[in-house]
Amino acid sequence: MNDDRLEGAGGEDTEEHLLRSLPGCIVAAVGMVGIAGFVLFLVARIVRSLTT
Repeated sequence: MNDDRLEGAGGEDTEEHLLRSLPGCIVAAVGMVGIAGFVLFLVARIVRSLTT
């Protein structure tokens, strides 16, 4: 795993390294958006139940 960082330090492999780490970034972003949406959904339900 640490070898990737050493390769990226060369300068030529940085683009390849970004492409390799892109799926992980996408998964993390989708997960964060999903968690945020779930929290907003819960807050909306609580507010709706309090106001009615």
